[in-house]
Amino acid sequence: MDNLATFTLFFLQILLKYVQCDQLTLGYFSPQMINMKLDDIPDATIENTGNLECLQMCVRAKTCKAFNYHGDSSKCQLFDKVACTKIYTSTGWRFSRIKPDRETILYNGNIALSKTTYQSSKVSNKLGPERVVDGNPNSYSGTDFGESSSWWIVDLGDTYKLFQIIISIRRPGAESNYYNYSVDVACEFDGVKPDNTIWKSRFLFDDILQEIPRTFPFSDSSVGRFIKITKNGERLKMYEVEVYVENEDCGCEPV
Repeated sequence: MDNLATFTLFFLQILLKYVQCDQLTLGYFSPQMINMKLDDIPDATIENTGNLECLQMCVRAKTCKAFNYHGDSSKCQLFDKVACTKIYTSTGWRFSRIKPDRETILYNGNIALSKTTYQSSKVSNKLGPERVVDGNPNSYSGTDFGESSSWWIVDLGDTYKLFQIIISIRRPGAESNYYNYSVDVACEFDGVKPDNTIWKSRFLFDDILQEIPRTFPFSDSSVGRFIKITKNGERLKMYEVEVYVENEDCGCEPV
């Protein structure tokens, strides 16, 4: 019977968020994390209620993004924001949050557009790093010829749970390989020297010929503010980079 109840609750978590037409946050509830809680100040606290009722109240609240439920005390806590670094082990609590679906993430747009960028060098002012995030697929940036290890960095302006990155190293429709390209993620960068930062490696591209642009999905553990693209062995030339994120108030995780 317990298994049936658990399955029913999980099924409802997937469906409930979609049936509320006035809900401002679209997506689905993640499976409840047992003996875990969001250790933050709740936006609403409801006493003497059940687990399912707690979930339903989050559904009805237009801006609710997560909830805690404590079975022994029958307490429900609703949250409008989720800070990833404040989710801790806590006996008796259950935690669930809304995960935006792919369509919602893509609808919310390219978070890298017009953000601050950095580059190891540039051939001229016309080929600056900002051209990679200007929204024009026909403009490009380029580092100095003969540079042995070139890099480009974008500052997303805040820390996010990363979803996917789209990279164009040539004009749309062309074919090329991404040999010796890599992507790294970090929480901090001094704006001068990437070697002063501890980066988490996310991709090392292969030499398979691919149509441009190419999409790379981030792993579930990818959280960061700065994204670095490196070209080893020669100059770096790119046309456009797009970054899509899950819309969470997400603090950077320890490296």
